[in-house]
Formats: sequence, structure tokens, C-alpha cells
Amino acid sequence: MSLFESFRKSKDDIFARKSKFESEVAKSKGKVVVVVHPFYDHWKTSFPVEYFDRVNALIKQSKAPVIILEEHDRVHVTRAMLKARAFFVRTKIADPTPVAGWRKVHELLQAAGARTILIAGSYALHTNPTPRLIDDQLIRQYEMTLGRNRRVPIVGGCVAGAYEQMIRQGYEKVRLVPQVVYPDKPKA
Repeated sequence: MSLFESFRKSKDDIFARKSKFESEVAKSKGKVVVVVHPFYDHWKTSFPVEYFDRVNALIKQSKAPVIILEEHDRVHVTRAMLKARAFFVRTKIADPTPVAGWRKVHELLQAAGARTILIAGSYALHTNPTPRLIDDQLIRQYEMTLGRNRRVPIVGGCVAGAYEQMIRQGYEKVRLVPQVVYPDKPKA
């Protein structure tokens, strides 16, 4: 690790706190909450106060460890806006892809024993009345993961990108937290 990389890592970075994260995943029996860019563009958009409250409540009340996927240059701002402690994974700008890469994040999650992933955050773009996803193969993979013939109600945005990655990785359950996605809840 270069001096620059060690300077940028903070004590809340998930890779710096790997053993703490693993013990929290074990206590939660494999459940992990992932919040993607929770306050993205908050300075340009007037997020409803209820959304801020729901994000903070989810993080504060969660018995499972919470991972915040946040743009590498905005971690300090997001940390200041949160009322609870979380693990951070730095991402590319306007992209849910971790700077360290999805493979490294999945290796960490799997080593910790993660089986259920709950996803919240912004942006989650939906369609109504017929949800569609990125491709038919991913829809079939999602249906097999759930064991039922249901389509995922999300089509774009950073939440969808993280959701897709979790489904492709094959965790037992991957679910949205519909009351904690922005701009709004998925349409049935």
C-alpha cells in the first residue's frame, strides 16, 4: 500500500476494519445492509426530510452491519450527515463500482459469511407498470435466487448497479429496502 492510499483510508473504511465487520456479520447471521450513495446530489436536489430520516433510522436501528457505498471524495460529507456508525466502501464518482473493485468487496463479504443483502439508497430508477431489468439473463438469475417468478422493480441508477452485482454474485437473498430508496419506492 502506498503512502497516498494509507493516508486516504480512514478508520471507518471496511477494509481497515475487516475483523470488526466479520464479527458483526456473524452476529447478524449473515445479514448485511448496503446503502448506496445515500445523499447523492443532496445539494442540488431537495431530498425530502423523510428520506434523510429513513436513511438515518435504517442505519441506527439495524442489527446487521451497514456498508455505505460512497463516492471516494464524499465520504467525509456523508459521514458527517449520518447519525450512526457504518462501514464505508469508497466508490467511483457517479458509479456504485468500488474503487477497490467488486471482486475485492465480494471476497470480503463472502469471507465474513454474508448471505442476505438488503439494499437502499439513491438513485433507484423504476418503471411502471412493467418492471424490466438490464437483461433477460439477469432476470432469470434473480428469479432462481428468489425461487419464485417475480421481476425486480428497478432498472437504473447506482442502487440498480449495486443490486445487479449482488444478484450476479449469488447471495441467498438480495432485497431492496423500498422505504429507503430515492427518488421513490418501486411501483408494484
